[in-house]
Amino acid sequence: MGRRLTQINADKESKNLRNHDNLRHLRSISRHILWSHTFKHITILAHELNKKRPSSPTRTYLQAC
Repeated sequence: MGRRLTQINADKESKNLRNHDNLRHLRSISRHILWSHTFKHITILAHELNKKRPSSPTRTYLQAC
């Protein structure tokens, strides 16, 4: 009986570790999605602002590159 309980506990422990790894992986993926999404919006916003702003020497130089 003692050995069986040990095996059940070991199974539970390995399942917990797997769940923990999966959770960490999901967190990392969601963080990546969030940042890429945010970056996309910042890029779009910067592009919009650039269109509205009158030409500056820096902008003209960057466009020429």
